[in-house]
Amino acid sequence: MINDLSLKNKVMGGFVSIALISVFISVVFLIGTSQSNFLVNTFFKQDMPIVNSLWNMNLIQAKTMEDISALLNPMKSIDSRKQIDINILNNLTLLNKEIKSIEQFNVMKAHNEWNAFILAQKNWSESIKSLLEIEQKYENLNIENPYQQEIDVLVIGVDQGTQAVDAEKAIKLLKKMDQLVKSQIDKNNEDFYKSLQIIVQSNIENVKKSSNKVIQMNSIGMLVACVAIFIAILFAVIIALYLSKEMRKPIILTNNVLVEIANGNFVVEINNGVGENAGALRKMTEKLRETIRHVLNSTTEVRQEFKKLQIVSKDSMSSVSQITVAITDVAAGSCKQLNAVNKIKKELDIIKQELLLVSGGAQRQVATTKTTSETISQNDIEISNIAKVTRQQSVDIENTKKIINQMNNAINQVAEDTSHVAANSNQTASVAKEGEIIVSNTIIAIDKIKETVLLAAEKITELGKSSAQIESIIEVIDDIAGQTNLLALNAAIEAARAGEHGRGFSVVADEVRKLAERSGKATKEIATLIKQIQRDTNTAVESMANGTTEVQTGANLGHQANIALKKIIDAVKNTVIQIQNISAAAEEMTASSEQVVSTMNNLTHNIEINNNSMQALTSRSKDVVNAISSIQSISEDNFQATESIKQRFTDTAVNINEIAKISEDNSASTEEVSGSAEEVLATIETFSGKISDLELTTRTLEDKVSVFTI
Repeated sequence: MINDLSLKNKVMGGFVSIALISVFISVVFLIGTSQSNFLVNTFFKQDMPIVNSLWNMNLIQAKTMEDISALLNPMKSIDSRKQIDINILNNLTLLNKEIKSIEQFNVMKAHNEWNAFILAQKNWSESIKSLLEIEQKYENLNIENPYQQEIDVLVIGVDQGTQAVDAEKAIKLLKKMDQLVKSQIDKNNEDFYKSLQIIVQSNIENVKKSSNKVIQMNSIGMLVACVAIFIAILFAVIIALYLSKEMRKPIILTNNVLVEIANGNFVVEINNGVGENAGALRKMTEKLRETIRHVLNSTTEVRQEFKKLQIVSKDSMSSVSQITVAITDVAAGSCKQLNAVNKIKKELDIIKQELLLVSGGAQRQVATTKTTSETISQNDIEISNIAKVTRQQSVDIENTKKIINQMNNAINQVAEDTSHVAANSNQTASVAKEGEIIVSNTIIAIDKIKETVLLAAEKITELGKSSAQIESIIEVIDDIAGQTNLLALNAAIEAARAGEHGRGFSVVADEVRKLAERSGKATKEIATLIKQIQRDTNTAVESMANGTTEVQTGANLGHQANIALKKIIDAVKNTVIQIQNISAAAEEMTASSEQVVSTMNNLTHNIEINNNSMQALTSRSKDVVNAISSIQSISEDNFQATESIKQRFTDTAVNINEIAKISEDNSASTEEVSGSAEEVLATIETFSGKISDLELTTRTLEDKVSVFTI
């Protein structure tokens, strides 16, 4: 029955089977996963919160017992005790909240251990509340350390009225609290702790069981999934092998039919065993037969057209050959013309270089003559100016002679004044020397004062250090007095507890305490005096430091004054030497001024001679300027003519360059045409070859087609 189905239906059936197996595997996996998720959610949302609450209750129980132990200490203040009461009540409230958070899961109520735990917790809480009631009565008495109150009544002799009665009540309340803790709270706490530990152990066992169950469910789920996947893969392999076998049958039959068609047998019989493609294969063979018939007819027509093309290609080849020969002749003529033009161009370049040299020389000649003319004109102007200056110099020299005579008289007066200044400078130098000696003695005295002040500062500093040591010793004495006071207080407490036997010891302890208090007061007064001494010492040290600084400043100023006096003495000595030099120079200037007067007379005579020569030179330079002007005009005319020739030559060279470019363009165009003709010829030859090849291919195709049976 399966063999009668089509290939498409077989493939669809295989895919549906694989899909059903996949759905089965997914369902199995989801069931296992849901159970695992349920166990995990139970573990994290129920078991872990219960364990956490039990652990918090354990911590609350321990903290509450610590607070109860603190209440039994009579040294605690009233405020501290009230804070402890609040902490205990808060702990009891937190404990009830944790119990309610566990009971909301409805898991623990069925356990006998949980009921025993609730009973122990209630007894423990009730006993603590009883303790807090007694504590409230104790706090209402408002007594700090009732034992100290009793000691004060017995030892110090305080009025034994209400205070003594309240202290006695407080002590009784403390004893009652201690008895309650020992008789009930400790026992209830032990029961509470044991029942809590039983619950904790039970929940730990439940947590272990839950975790093991989760691990077991995960293992089972993984095993089921692996088995299901293996079965699905095995079934898919079987289906794939069967489908591949069914698909190979029509493929083999189709291949046999195509081999016959390839061999030229178009009348081969196509059976239905090929499958659904039998009809399509028959249509394909019919189309192939028609195509081959058209190919046979087309090859005959192609052969006829090829023969016509061969005749046309031969005619084209002969025409192109004639064109190529003509173009080659034109190209040769163009090359000869281009060579001739290039020779003319080179000769014109040589002529151009020579004209450029001539033009440059003429231009330099014009520039030189122009520069020479300007120089001579400038010389003429300078000569005229020199003549004017020489005339002015003659007048100035006369005035200079008068001034020199006046300077001679002034120099004589300066010589006399410098003699007097030299004498005064010598006296100034001696006075400055005496001042230097006085300043040196002052500096020595300041240095001694400085050493004395520094020594005093060191002594005062040592005094400050000693006072600091005394302060530390006083602190030790003060500590000893404080410890003695505490020991006396403890001794008084012990004497009060001893009763009649300790009265004498109590009196001694009281005296010791008084002595300790007096010692403490004395040490505080001494410490105050020492601190005052330290402040005064520090002030003195600061003052000495400031004095030392001022002394150091004075010593520095003294040294600077000594250096300044030495510089003054050196300056005065230099002044005396310079004044002596000035006096000698003044005497030399007096002797030289007479020589200057005679020299000025000779200079006046020479200037008159130069003035006459300058006038003659001016008249001659005017003639030279006129001659150079005529030469300059001739050079300018030559330069203009050369420029005109150069311009005409440039125009000719441009025309020749244009002719050369045209020749080059003609030559290039000829070469391009020649190349194009050669390419056309090569193309025609190639075309002819292709026609021959195509004719051969057509014949081959006819031979091949003749094989087919149509």
